[in-house]
Amino acid sequence: SSVRVRSTYTNTNRGYNTQVSNQQNFTFPDLDFDWGGVQRFLGLGKVFPQIGARSRFSRVDTREGVNLSTPTSKTRSQNFSPLLSLQGTSRGQAVVQLSIDHTSSSREDFSSRRATRAEGSTTVRTSVSRTYLPGQKPPIFGGKGLKSSLTLQADAAYTKRTGSTTAFGSASSKTNGDRIDVNASNTYAFSSYVNGTIGLGFSQ
Repeated sequence: SSVRVRSTYTNTNRGYNTQVSNQQNFTFPDLDFDWGGVQRFLGLGKVFPQIGARSRFSRVDTREGVNLSTPTSKTRSQNFSPLLSLQGTSRGQAVVQLSIDHTSSSREDFSSRRATRAEGSTTVRTSVSRTYLPGQKPPIFGGKGLKSSLTLQADAAYTKRTGSTTAFGSASSKTNGDRIDVNASNTYAFSSYVNGTIGLGFSQ
């Protein structure tokens, strides 16, 4: 396992006619964890010879305004992107991925409204893909050998979002929503230059 630590600072000045705008971004910490192989820890060593795991966390502070010592707004965001990501190839050569992302942010507006906006988002993604080479016999073809390569893929994602705005010390609005996406595709290589893809998708 290993960890990489980074920090980023940017300061952007914009001017339009007589109006001046400044934005300052400071990212710290920015941590990237590589957990190495975790197939034995998960008890999946018999199915997956190797499963890699990684995580990443970053915190970003943003100030905006003409004079950044007295900003018109401040935002702090915290990103677990991913909180955890797993990827492995099964003994049957299927590539499987699973990841969980979570982000949250809080924005303070120091203008006349004195408002605070808080938002959060959590996403779970998974995908499975399998590539069959010429001569191999995928089950969907009734056991017939392929003349070219075929890639089968399916992926799904679920996202949950929340948000709330507080102005003058009282809650003024709240949001809450979720989304589901499911997709499947088949890609066949008719030649070295021509591929054909058929896909189906569902969102709600």
